Amino acid sequence: AQWADTPGLTVCTVDANEISTVLLGRRLPNVPLLGALLRIFPLMDLEAMAEVVRIELGRSFAPRIVNANLAALEQGFQRAGLTLLQGRA
Repeated sequence: AQWADTPGLTVCTVDANEISTVLLGRRLPNVPLLGALLRIFPLMDLEAMAEVVRIELGRSFAPRIVNANLAALEQGFQRAGLTLLQGRA
């Protein structure tokens, strides 16, 4: 890809499918990706986002589903990997 040759570009990776499959039993990568996004762009504190997830999901889902999503949020945040691409010389 053309962007891969851009020196100084930082790429974030996280295996959100694996996280959600282990914690939720299904490939639902949105919450782990949200955790990774917060790692890269700390627009709000992780604990504040966890509270939002707790409240919003708690309106529609059982506590075990809410707790699994909270764990997925944390795992996405913790496992987000940053790589600085050097590009071609």
